Amino acid sequence: EVHGLTFKNIETVDAGSDNGVVDKLTTATQVDLTGTDKELINTGITFQNLDSVVFTSSITGIIAGSALSDTFVIDSGSQVTANEIVFTGFNSTIDAGSGLEDSVSGADGSQWFISDIDNQIKSSDITFLGIESVIATGGLLTDIGTSANQFTIADNGSIDADAMTFTGFTSITGSGDEILNASAVIDGLSLTGSNNQVIARTSTNAITVSGIAAAQADRLTGSNVAYEVTANNALTAQAIDFTGLTEVVDSGTSGDVASTASDQWTLTDKDDEVVHAGISFQGIKTLSGGNNILAGHDNNGLTSDTYTLRSGGDIQVDAMVFVGMDTVNATGNLDAVEDTGALTLTGNNAFNVVDGSSIIHFTGIDSVTGTGVITGTSGDDIFTVTGNNTLLSKDISFEDVSSVLAGGQGSDGDTV
Repeated sequence: EVHGLTFKNIETVDAGSDNGVVDKLTTATQVDLTGTDKELINTGITFQNLDSVVFTSSITGIIAGSALSDTFVIDSGSQVTANEIVFTGFNSTIDAGSGLEDSVSGADGSQWFISDIDNQIKSSDITFLGIESVIATGGLLTDIGTSANQFTIADNGSIDADAMTFTGFTSITGSGDEILNASAVIDGLSLTGSNNQVIARTSTNAITVSGIAAAQADRLTGSNVAYEVTANNALTAQAIDFTGLTEVVDSGTSGDVASTASDQWTLTDKDDEVVHAGISFQGIKTLSGGNNILAGHDNNGLTSDTYTLRSGGDIQVDAMVFVGMDTVNATGNLDAVEDTGALTLTGNNAFNVVDGSSIIHFTGIDSVTGTGVITGTSGDDIFTVTGNNTLLSKDISFEDVSSVLAGGQGSDGDTV
């Protein structure tokens, strides 16, 4: 019926071109989008160039998507624009149909909810089915499902979850057991100081992700964090299990790494950097565990490492303190040890330092300062005095020597 006139056996109605008048359809029954803008089918009639549809029943007033790609925009909780047609009074569940690129968008900063069903999204109390793309600048995404979900973040800021791609979102809230894949994010993830929460700094925006139990990333940053290495390229920090890591940077003053991985700690040619279990750690202040072996770096002798013994057997290199190390394998590139107090020679460029019940074995050392007492090997030793309280033995230059205990006698005896 139009303007009091009743038409029968009509197949197509063309509302006409846009002339400033709103062409409206009022119906109580389902409408089917065709995939063409301003076009739909209702009661077997194809309506073209429609501007608006008003449903007189929110139960039977159903919007059904097409087999093509449909575009939905949430204007408010009571109004949706689909393929450039404004709908009001509709059923709150909208099935976008079988199109391969059905999309829905909403207001800036709007809240969106996913559960355990692929291609299903809810916002403003409207549930959409069959959606492939969700767009909302500053959007907030919350998982209300009961099973662990996986979120994948690309470096362009897009998020994939439940067979949908989310664009423009700045927040993801999980239920506590979600999994995050940020391996494609070049700048990696940043810890926030709160458990189960990180920030993904993509090339377009920063996305705060909360309520996750595990994450995959190449790079991780934090401040004053306690990290626990569990395997190669894997660690736990702030209640999150991280995998795929090759770099960890801590900008605080008390970052700590403890390791259960069977691997040595290897210094690099950069200050305050060490590699362990496939991960480059930078800015860490205290490090312990692993196989308790600290190894020097070799960059063709251009720089050297200095190992300073501290009370309790700790070893400091740059601003890093290594706890519980029983072996230090330097590379012989002018590497030095400071403040031994007492040591026992074991061979060329090698000696042991006893601290309480612990013994630290050093190899590849070229010089020692703050030496104290030197005990020779059980074989023949040659001690060459080079100055006041300084001498050379086993290819090691010693300074601040207080006394020498020659040790056992070989066939020719010790020589000074």
